[in-house]
Amino acid sequence: MSDPRAPFRFPDTFVHLGHDDRAVPIEVTESFWPDLIAGKLDPLGPGRLVSFMEFQGDWDSWEAHPAGEELVCLFSGRMDFLLE
Repeated sequence: MSDPRAPFRFPDTFVHLGHDDRAVPIEVTESFWPDLIAGKLDPLGPGRLVSFMEFQGDWDSWEAHPAGEELVCLFSGRMDFLLE
């Protein structure tokens, strides 16, 4: 992303909230999740990732974050959220 102060919209851009109080926009490309999992985004350092997902139906798999936390916000519609 060329200008970090320029407006952006989810889900095209996520935001990394660093421990140094910086908010760094990250462009979401097809390689975003594989790059994140492979550690290619490590230069961002520790912090939190703010992302946006849109779903039109049920998930067909479970999801786990054994080394982190997740905050889920529903902007519209309804859902059944199962926490185990």
